Amino acid sequence: MQSFLSPAGRHTARIPKVAQSPWTASPAVRTLANHASTTVALATPSFAADTSDKTDLGQSTFVAPENNVAFGFTVPENSGEDVFITIRAPIDRQWAAIGLGQTQMAGSLILMIYRDETGNNVTFSPRVAYGNYEPSYYDHVTWDVLPGTGVFNGSMYFSARCTAHCRNWPGGYVDVSSETQKAIYAVGPKGGFFSSKIDSSVKFHEEFGRFTINMKRTIGPGDAPALKDDAVNEGTAQIDAYDGKRDLKSIFHALMMVGALVFLMPVGVVLLRLGDKVRWHGLNQGVALLLVIIGFVLGVLTSFWYNRVSRGSRLMENSTDVSPVSRLHLCAPDYWFDSCRFLLWSICPWLPAPLPFQEDGRNNDHEADSRMAGPYHNRSRHLQCLPWLLLRAEPQV
Repeated sequence: MQSFLSPAGRHTARIPKVAQSPWTASPAVRTLANHASTTVALATPSFAADTSDKTDLGQSTFVAPENNVAFGFTVPENSGEDVFITIRAPIDRQWAAIGLGQTQMAGSLILMIYRDETGNNVTFSPRVAYGNYEPSYYDHVTWDVLPGTGVFNGSMYFSARCTAHCRNWPGGYVDVSSETQKAIYAVGPKGGFFSSKIDSSVKFHEEFGRFTINMKRTIGPGDAPALKDDAVNEGTAQIDAYDGKRDLKSIFHALMMVGALVFLMPVGVVLLRLGDKVRWHGLNQGVALLLVIIGFVLGVLTSFWYNRVSRGSRLMENSTDVSPVSRLHLCAPDYWFDSCRFLLWSICPWLPAPLPFQEDGRNNDHEADSRMAGPYHNRSRHLQCLPWLLLRAEPQV
């Protein structure tokens, strides 16, 4: 975005001079010319005085320490809710994001980008974070994609004019008059990630930090921020930065569960068949059980970081043969028991009926007894399973 000031930072008023010659100009003429010059100088406004107290017009630019994400921000004058943004990130990173409004995830508006399915364009995903876990897609944000968006020279660029809900959202807002507007950033791990879905789940961030934005200097003529390869921080201040973050819980969860279920337990079966290896079998199975318990705990702790819909939840939400199910929000993705929902859905036909059940005003005791022996395939199947599955149910919003 170009400044409207001269290279010296101010406009210079040129005072017209009266042409003089020592051979032709009389003293009276020279006196009159000097008086005219003085009058023009007094009447000419001082642009330096007008601009000395004003904030420089231009964009605020943030560049992460490792240059893995860059962000430009401008606010057009008298534009209501409009703002201009540009985000840049290298293509060897799965995703990158800027958070506005807070120096923490909770209450921040997350502006996330990643490559689309073709790998030649960029998917923009505005999200809202309610805690230290994967933010949820926020569908109230509207934007117009601007030229310059795409994948160029080993980087993905996204430039847009946001026309609604980029200045305020549930839990936060942007103060365009603040010189220290709070903001955060995060970068995903290295690797290929391609999705055209604006609500795709992403992996845990590897780099993140906090910074502030001088919003006053961003107010001016509406224009998309420019991010050059050699862009530097302008109007922003880094607070802190963290690198090398890993989702170790997920890694050890996978290693322990796979090791116990795929390796140790089959080995235990072999040891039991050898006859004189009963003690070794017991030791092996004990270690396997311990690893399963630890892996389960790690999986529970990991689930708090992500916002994903389990297969069991989707199965029940898509069920068309039970009208009450379609009116309940059965998916609580930020709770650990989501991972158990599909298992409960699978085994509930063999479980005893926890509550008396009636359908069409008739008592179904015989049907309830038959459920103990195997699955049943009618409307009562889903309804009877609800007491086991509805650990947390909310009205569908």
